[in-house]
Amino acid sequence: MAPSASAMQIKTPNNFLVRATLLLVVYFGFYSSPWMQDCNVFLTENTAIASAWVIKNVLGIPVSVVEVDLGYKWHLTRNHVGGVKIAHPCNAFELYCLYVGFIVCITGVAIRRKWIFAVIGTLAIYVFNFLRVIALFLISGKWPHFFDFMHKYLFQASAYLLMFELWYWLLHSRQHGK
Repeated sequence: MAPSASAMQIKTPNNFLVRATLLLVVYFGFYSSPWMQDCNVFLTENTAIASAWVIKNVLGIPVSVVEVDLGYKWHLTRNHVGGVKIAHPCNAFELYCLYVGFIVCITGVAIRRKWIFAVIGTLAIYVFNFLRVIALFLISGKWPHFFDFMHKYLFQASAYLLMFELWYWLLHSRQHGK
């Protein structure tokens, strides 16, 4: 006797919660691996360099990128005074994983569409993150008393709002055939 369709659905990872659980296991397995350190170093350095390039070449503000200790891997500074320190949690790795993880877990969306939205969204989060670092650099110089609020609350909320908007776009445009 062949199993029913509903029994087969339970056995295959078509369910959002099953996919999310499997993805969490993979994520935490990677997070504790030696490759994670290499990934963090690359993303943190890239965030610092991209932000500094825009500050220097677009805004015309002299900036130095200084490698420091492991707690705050990179420091963007002007004339070695002030600036922002960029630690590994500032490299948006967790945001990328959360965003792409949700897309992977969604059912009823074509794989090609998931890839397109994963790439577009990851690039959007990347751009948002280095613009956030630039904004924090500018805030630290002109309005240092607003720095903690902007860093801990406003930019955190803005990052999640961006992700929710991208997810909404994925789901909403699918319903309307766009």
